[in-house]
Amino acid sequence: MNLKEKGSLGEKIALNFLKKRGYALIAKNLQLRKFGEIDLIVKKGNTFNFVEVKSLYSISDFNPEIHFTHKKLSKIIKLANFYSNRFNYENFIVSLVAINIKKKEIRYYENISP
Repeated sequence: MNLKEKGSLGEKIALNFLKKRGYALIAKNLQLRKFGEIDLIVKKGNTFNFVEVKSLYSISDFNPEIHFTHKKLSKIIKLANFYSNRFNYENFIVSLVAINIKKKEIRYYENISP
């Protein structure tokens, strides 16, 4: 399994996890040219959730969260603001889903933006 396939598997797992919590998919792997990419945009009620997915495909002691830096959070917040302004979304949050695929562990950090 290559890196792209592993990433797609992690996003699929994250989406299923979020759907079980009442979220509906709005967009997946949304490219905003010069700004970057948003892994998942989901909606529950009138709140849009911009989700970064970090997955690990090993049984190591490392957590996928270590790859989610403050710089990445800032970038996602900028993407969420741009997208929300463009489509006039008033209520949005930014979240992280961290998955260890081999260990079958999922950790969800909802509304992590300051």
